[in-house]
Amino acid sequence: MTKQLVALSILVTLALSSFAQDDERKKINVIDRAVEGEIRTLYNDTLYGKIKVRDAQDYYVTSITFKEKGKKEVIYSAFDIKRFKQIVPFPDRATFGVEEVYYESKPSPGDPYKKVFIPMNEWR
Repeated sequence: MTKQLVALSILVTLALSSFAQDDERKKINVIDRAVEGEIRTLYNDTLYGKIKVRDAQDYYVTSITFKEKGKKEVIYSAFDIKRFKQIVPFPDRATFGVEEVYYESKPSPGDPYKKVFIPMNEWR
């Protein structure tokens, strides 16, 4: 009986760990202040300025603020632009492990009628 209980507990543990690995999304770490970056508009124009993540969930960003030099700050959602890139400031590079972070507008994993910014590996 004890051997069966041990075997069952091992099988349950293995099954639970395999289910946990099925969720490929990783919780994101965002830059919480305005930093240099660029956005790509829906018309493929590139704008340069300061970008700050305004609202983020565990796995994606929902909105940003963008300020071009000499202009007013604008709030963008994933419906407004295609993608954005932030240059990681020097003190945070060790945390992020990269010099730039990239996000692309995509349908939300939980709601196909909502769009969010999902992290990308490279700027395309």
